[in-house]
Amino acid sequence: MIVPVISGVIADRTPRVGVLTAALAFATVAYLATALIGDIFGVAAWIVVALIGLAEGATTVGAQSMLGEEAPEHLRGSSIGMFTLAGLLGVVLVSLAGGFAFDAIHPAAPFVLVGALNLTALIFSLIYARK
Repeated sequence: MIVPVISGVIADRTPRVGVLTAALAFATVAYLATALIGDIFGVAAWIVVALIGLAEGATTVGAQSMLGEEAPEHLRGSSIGMFTLAGLLGVVLVSLAGGFAFDAIHPAAPFVLVGALNLTALIFSLIYARK
């Protein structure tokens, strides 16, 4: 609960694309770290799950703050609505793909898939930041 508050304060005082880029990098590392866990009931698994939760909070705030800054004022409400709809559809599709990956590949496969998707978003964020 504290990470979104901290991320929001940071996003208010720094360039929002930088906040989003840092959050995506954090999320990428956290999700991909699941591939390194040997014992899902061990301390390492608890740490990685906590890092994923922290990264998700930071990523959500970073994306929403950047959208709020970039969207024209008269379209901000509908932009946030479309952002939320796209997020919902993404969760449904990744859950479906993750379920298949869990069964067919490995229990960590859904998390590695999300890590790869975060890495893709990170690359686009870096490209955007350079412009």
